Amino acid sequence: MLRPEFRDRKLSLLSQSRPMQSKGRIINIQRVFEQILDVEGDVVELGCYKGETGALLQHIMNLHGCKKELHLYDSFMGLPKISDKDRGAVAGRGAFGVPKRTVIRTFKNFDLKIPTIHAGWFQDTLPKQLPEKICFAFLDGDLYKSIKDSLVHVYPRMAPGAVALIDDYDLIRNVDRKVIFPGVKKACDEFLQDKPEEMEPPRNGQAYFKKI
Repeated sequence: MLRPEFRDRKLSLLSQSRPMQSKGRIINIQRVFEQILDVEGDVVELGCYKGETGALLQHIMNLHGCKKELHLYDSFMGLPKISDKDRGAVAGRGAFGVPKRTVIRTFKNFDLKIPTIHAGWFQDTLPKQLPEKICFAFLDGDLYKSIKDSLVHVYPRMAPGAVALIDDYDLIRNVDRKVIFPGVKKACDEFLQDKPEEMEPPRNGQAYFKKI
């Protein structure tokens, strides 16, 4: 397995460009993503912020000669309104809002192909703008409704063997040991209650399930 800090200069630079993610979480994304490159379908990221994770995924595909399409989804207006199920979340409405051009700039800075970018709230874009089949979904919506909307629309399009990797599933704040985005785990656990899939044990605050 490639390691960003040892094997590839661009991966190392991409890792350094993502101050919100620890090195362990970046390596975890790479480790899980590389498992599904032969699975049918395209790659989606729901909640792309400045585009660093998307750029990481695109570069990994380039390294492996993978021709899958990458689709990024974001409101570009920050987080939506917080619900009662997000009580205690460390960020609220409007947080993490960046313009679409910031994402494009990130990809250009690393000399990467510009992905297909879908601007708007998940409830508006996902029903009609997801690829027909998905092999990998990185869900980074931070809040209960964003993650629930993501799962509702992504899950039926996931090919057998596809993976949904959920960021902030149980990420703990070091200062007081509180969960940073409690709605994320609630949304995932509720959605999978009547499904055959189960979440793999979390690593570095992230967790994933593989479509059966």
